[in-house]
Amino acid sequence: MAQKEFLVSELFVLKSEIEEILKLELPFVVRYKIYDLNNKVSEKVKNADKAKEELIKKFGKASEENPEQISVTQFIVNEAGDPNPSFEEFVKEFTPILEQKEVIEYKELKLSNFENLNTDKNFQIFFELITK
Repeated sequence: MAQKEFLVSELFVLKSEIEEILKLELPFVVRYKIYDLNNKVSEKVKNADKAKEELIKKFGKASEENPEQISVTQFIVNEAGDPNPSFEEFVKEFTPILEQKEVIEYKELKLSNFENLNTDKNFQIFFELITK
């Protein structure tokens, strides 16, 4: 097993990259390793997502038509188009969550596992997990 420390903000990016990679045609063993990694990353991201949702409910303003729904546009800017002070408070509280460090253990991924893979995408965070 290998392990690497990430900021939670990087894990959000990594999760998105993994979802794109899993759409590609991969050897079974490689797909298995990446799927396992995806489960571990998703678990860490889920905790941050839950905190984000709670902060949105805390600082956001629900729509009158649907009290469960918060308008993202109105959350970021007010009716006059000015930055919403509530959003600034949200950012103040959510930023430390994004800056937390998490260690992910994963099955080793070697560059040779991907030598036949063709893609025009850049998986910046995922590339950090691949060893030569």
